[in-house]
Amino acid sequence: MHDHRSRPRTVPTPRGLRRHALGARTTLVPRRRTTWRHPAGRALCGARTEPSRGQGRRQLARPVLVERARGSAWEYPTASAARREQVRLHHLRHAEDFLWFLANDPGVPAPVRTEMQHWGLPRDEFADTDHLPHQLYVREARRMLGESLLTEHDLRAGRLPTDVVALGSYHLDIREVQRVWRWVHEHPRPVAMVFTEGYLSVPVPVYGIGYGALLPRRDDCRNLLAAVCVSASHVAFSSIRMEPQYQMLGQAAGTAAALATRRGVDIHDIDIAELQDRLRAHGAVLSV
Repeated sequence: MHDHRSRPRTVPTPRGLRRHALGARTTLVPRRRTTWRHPAGRALCGARTEPSRGQGRRQLARPVLVERARGSAWEYPTASAARREQVRLHHLRHAEDFLWFLANDPGVPAPVRTEMQHWGLPRDEFADTDHLPHQLYVREARRMLGESLLTEHDLRAGRLPTDVVALGSYHLDIREVQRVWRWVHEHPRPVAMVFTEGYLSVPVPVYGIGYGALLPRRDDCRNLLAAVCVSASHVAFSSIRMEPQYQMLGQAAGTAAALATRRGVDIHDIDIAELQDRLRAHGAVLSV
């Protein structure tokens, strides 16, 4: 989002604001109206600002209170194209509704409303889709079950398989699944509290990603290499899914495909030592 100095486009008025769909935020924000001490962006989004190409600032949000439409995308990986578009629009409207709520609803503390009214959608971005992204960010969907399977145990132990073709080090990072309420044991008596289930953030040492995680099982397919939907558990994938790893795995997959073609063998039968030598020759780091 851009601030008022770059004349951003105003967030559109909701097409029938559904307050109940915004969840706990419509309760938590008004309740804090007398104790608010932080800038709206920081308190609501965990946000920071940085210079943009124009004269304004772009707000980079790491959602805290501005949560996603949790639980509404479970069917996306296996849904039809038409249903995926419905899911995308649901998330888009959800975001629009909440941004409008923060800037206009009388229940929101006045300092928050005032600050949020200074922000809007960037006029020089996504001009063909009403200045909002044209794609839904899909963090994780279907993954391959391959020749080998990376798990949380492998990552937390920092294992380096003998067929290593890339390294990873980003922490295990799983976003919230749903908001629920539960009793929290506070003194002098338990209190009911909104609780976010599913969040996980655990550091891991440097670990290796083996060539087998890029390969489908031999009986399933012999001419495919997967550098993104690798063979990994849900928890392990939460670390592997970062762009640096994707770049390294893409390099490994491309090099392996070239070797298989030149040698006239299946991708399962290439010489792993030769693959690793070629990767190192091109700057890959396969050990620490």
